[in-house]
Amino acid sequence: SYWNATSSVVSSATTVTLNTAAETPAGAGKATASDFSYAPSTPNTIVFPAASITASAAASLAGLSITDDAIVEGPETFLLVGSSALGDARASTLTILDNDADIDLEVSPSSVVEQAGMQQVTVTARFRGSSSVLTTKTDVAVTVAAAGGAALASSCPTTSDDACTSLTNNAMTVSIPAGATSGSGTFNLTVPVDTASEPGEKLTVSGTASVGGGQVSVASVDLSINEQVVLSLHEADSGEAALSGVVEGGGAQTVRVKAAASVAVGSETIIQVSVGAAGGTADLGVCTGSGGSRSCLSGDYDRGAATVDVTIASGATEGTADVTITALGDTTVEDEVIRFGGSAPGFTVTPADLRIIEKIELTLSQASVDEGATNAGAVSVTASFTGAASSTLTGATDVTLSFAAGDDAEAADFGAPGTAVTVSIPAASVSGSAVALTGLLITGDAIAEGTESIDIGGAAAGFEVDGVSLVIADDDLGVSLTADTDSNEAGAQKNLAEGTPPAVRVRAAFSTATSNDLGSALQVDVTAGVSSPASAAGGGVDFTAPGSPVAVSIPAGSTSIQSAWTNLTGLLVTDDAVTEPAETFVVTGTAAGLSGVTVVSDTLTIAASDTALEVTASPGTVAEDADAHPVTVTAGFEGAVSSALTSATDVTVTVAAGDTNGATVASSCSAIGQNDVCTDQSGN
Repeated sequence: SYWNATSSVVSSATTVTLNTAAETPAGAGKATASDFSYAPSTPNTIVFPAASITASAAASLAGLSITDDAIVEGPETFLLVGSSALGDARASTLTILDNDADIDLEVSPSSVVEQAGMQQVTVTARFRGSSSVLTTKTDVAVTVAAAGGAALASSCPTTSDDACTSLTNNAMTVSIPAGATSGSGTFNLTVPVDTASEPGEKLTVSGTASVGGGQVSVASVDLSINEQVVLSLHEADSGEAALSGVVEGGGAQTVRVKAAASVAVGSETIIQVSVGAAGGTADLGVCTGSGGSRSCLSGDYDRGAATVDVTIASGATEGTADVTITALGDTTVEDEVIRFGGSAPGFTVTPADLRIIEKIELTLSQASVDEGATNAGAVSVTASFTGAASSTLTGATDVTLSFAAGDDAEAADFGAPGTAVTVSIPAASVSGSAVALTGLLITGDAIAEGTESIDIGGAAAGFEVDGVSLVIADDDLGVSLTADTDSNEAGAQKNLAEGTPPAVRVRAAFSTATSNDLGSALQVDVTAGVSSPASAAGGGVDFTAPGSPVAVSIPAGSTSIQSAWTNLTGLLVTDDAVTEPAETFVVTGTAAGLSGVTVVSDTLTIAASDTALEVTASPGTVAEDADAHPVTVTAGFEGAVSSALTSATDVTVTVAAGDTNGATVASSCSAIGQNDVCTDQSGN
């Protein structure tokens, strides 16, 4: 309509063509050409009939477009203008309402649990636009109110089970700075622990704000008050002992997942547990097949299920479910954790981590030491990751050694180092340097106790350590055999004669031990054998060993250091027709059922045999006349058919008068007239 007119005398119709324009001068709250555009396909007009002060019909603004940007600007204005033959129309102001100035409220954390003490909550007010050109800050009036069955006290502290905040009247202001798209503020919230399970309680955080003098929309947000459930992992086959990890390459293991609520739940509650939840560092294996034919090409672990439901029955505080985990073996040492996360409406679930445990093995530079040895410090220990070719660990791994009595050993048999011994594997390495056991003492005693060992173990946080045993070689296990050929004579007699049935007895005794701690009888199986000197008797020729060894036993008992005399039954000395010197053989033995026992043999002598001499003369008679008669004298071993002597035997032969008819032998042939016989040998 005409502005401020009451009548018109214009005789013809007047057409007003509509247009838009930015306000001048430009400034805050004024739209620019980038905020709107006007491009009608045909002009938009308003027609005033002749003599009329009112247009005949309203006109549309077809072709007007408002730019939808992501800039927080606040309300902006521009002009609607018109022109006609009568002149320009008076402009009208249009306002662009900024949809980017609407605000969303956010809270962090998005949920809290009932617990003692205060929990800090951060409230963030965020424009929906991605940038802001506002030149002043925007204050958002925030209020916190109870919802979903929760109760909120007006102030803290409170003696009731109600939640309370550190805010005055549960209200606060959150400011978005000029030019920014968000701003934050914090308050402390106390949610006392009560005895009732009430999932679904919440607080609503809402707000109001204005931008550029115009009210904007502020979207509220809920802060859930959850009941708390804590997950824990246990050994399914060992009375539900706590389980911190599974050994890499150790095969499938059943893991029991326990969900424990802070208070008894009011109705059956299912906690859905995710095996391999976000936050873990272990990679799920790429596995195919099932059962015994299942195989994995890569990854750190395999799982029996991706999720498992743990049910807490109504009125109960906990429930369990089992899942199978297989820690896959590889050659890389890594810090790997499988996370078990959980969720249930109205509950905050604290996750549990299952470590994939790398194995460490200890090795020794030598397998054993002697009792009382001064070389115990020469033994060194090295720690290495089992089967590893590389390591990604960024820190050193320290293994603290432990020393304990092993097989048959007692605390008195050794002394552990006085200070802790640590073996380290450097970062990114698979093995460490050898560490000498300089403080390890090995007790020297005179006790027969057999082979003992020291168990050297190790402890390293987050790893499994395979220990090693250091053998203590008993230097008091020597046994000496004593053989006796005549029990009627004092002392041990050592001589035997051919042809005489031997009556040999034998006894075994510890060589150095003065006490016996073996715990059971020490049996020595005794037999006869060839000794090493050249004068040794030949087994099977000069003597025959018993058909089976004769058992000689040193009884158990601390004071038992020797056996009883035992007949060496079955020993035979050969009665041959061979001239031989004195010969020796040994009574020897081996310990039965106990290693490390040395047996010292005893030696017996077979007296020289078939050494009796006989002398013959040929011819056997001579005539009594004045002639000289040659006589051949032969010496031999009486009864012997052969000789084993290795050197000649000289026999001194004398001619003397016999006992028959009183024959005499002259000292020389010059005196033959007075004697019966003379020889040509000096002195006969």
